[in-house]
Amino acid sequence: RSFYWRLTGRQNLQFFAILQGLDFKQARERTAEVLEQVSLTEDADQVFQTYSTGMRQRLGIARALLNRPRLLFLDEPTRSLDPQSARQVHQLLRTELVEKAGMTVLLTTHILAEAEEICDRIAVMQHGRLHGIGPVNELRQELHLQSHVSLVVRGLQPEKLQQIQQALPFISAQVRQAANQPAAAEQLVETALEFTAEGASVRLDQVIRQVHAQEGEILTADVQQARLDNIYDFLVQDVSPQSGSQRPSIAPGEQRALQPTLPSPASTTKGFAQPARRMEWMRSLRTGRAFFERDLREMVSYQFALLLEISYLAFSLSIFFFLSRLFTDVSQPYLQEFGGEYFSFVLV
Repeated sequence: RSFYWRLTGRQNLQFFAILQGLDFKQARERTAEVLEQVSLTEDADQVFQTYSTGMRQRLGIARALLNRPRLLFLDEPTRSLDPQSARQVHQLLRTELVEKAGMTVLLTTHILAEAEEICDRIAVMQHGRLHGIGPVNELRQELHLQSHVSLVVRGLQPEKLQQIQQALPFISAQVRQAANQPAAAEQLVETALEFTAEGASVRLDQVIRQVHAQEGEILTADVQQARLDNIYDFLVQDVSPQSGSQRPSIAPGEQRALQPTLPSPASTTKGFAQPARRMEWMRSLRTGRAFFERDLREMVSYQFALLLEISYLAFSLSIFFFLSRLFTDVSQPYLQEFGGEYFSFVLV
């Protein structure tokens, strides 16, 4: 299971830290460190079942950080999170883990905007096949995807606009009237220039030169590059499990190179066997104690909850009994057909 709902966040992390081989002192220290990393120190002593979805996701990341991994695998860490909680997770991944801790994070997600925002490199997979990998800008260049550029220019006379379109036939233009300005004020007329191109920066430079040559004033310029959605659609188009594509095979020599080299039994001496055995015993004792403390805390929590329910029931019965004694004389004539006892009537 992920976490134990009747334990606090701190108790959960300490339990899993001990399972990973830390002693009790190291588990407390490491738990405090990872709680600080995921910004849960103030809420660490709350019971897990009171945590929000975002807090539970961050606590799950904290558990993965207990053994200080250099490579961290995360499967859709922002699933079911609200935008604010998702931004907190993004900041945690980029700032605390990648930039400060120098960790490599392998993130799987179906939210392409999220991958484009926080990932340095993107890998597109479908039906178990890798279709493309690399930084987003490199993928755009390799796939020759076009960017859309739009400019708003003021002060272009019709004949000057015509000269620009003749010099740059790839441009489309739309003349529009500036807001709250009289139609006669031609110097205030705004023109929207748009074009789509692969080498957008080169053509944008040509457009800017032409506008300045025709004494136009550029108000805004917006370049919209191909998004990761477009890259994904381009990479996986017309791809299906029955497409006949086969995964590249590995040569026998490469298979041997991928096999780990294990030490021979002779390299393990008796001098190292006894301390290792003693450490294994100590680890087993710590693990057993951790399980005992976990079960004890959960049992106490359940018994305390049962005690509260019984106390609530006893208190309610006491109130009913007190009311029955208080209203016996008044209510008895009306309750004769039910036995005349107010307390019994209320219970029924």
